[in-house]
Amino acid sequence: MTTATTTLKNTLKASSFSLTGPRRYIFKVLQEHGPLSTVELAERCESTVNRATVYRTVELFEDLGIINRLWYGFKSTIELSEIFMPHHHHAVCEQCGETLDITSPELEIVIARLARARDFLALGHSLELRGYCKNCQ
Repeated sequence: MTTATTTLKNTLKASSFSLTGPRRYIFKVLQEHGPLSTVELAERCESTVNRATVYRTVELFEDLGIINRLWYGFKSTIELSEIFMPHHHHAVCEQCGETLDITSPELEIVIARLARARDFLALGHSLELRGYCKNCQ
């Protein structure tokens, strides 16, 4: 069992839930392909997990902090939370909806400096770039 799967199992267990086969599969799909819309996740899982189970699992994972929902206007995608992946930001294509992860230690330093300069205790932050991906430009 991987470290991420062990963390998933322990997170579920702490709230009296078990790591079932469908939950493990949905988690694996999110590890490999996230961020995804709930519809995309259900489509990727349809050969193994039924749609209703995917939607119930997404709700459970969101309630337990296993996944984060990223809102883009009225649409959203889901991805694993920072329990399972490093802190990052996103660039979202306005045309096709592709979401790219952005990781920048330099950006994190600048954000921390900005907060300190204003005597602000930052508990979290997010940055979203909107524009067009390479294929849609």
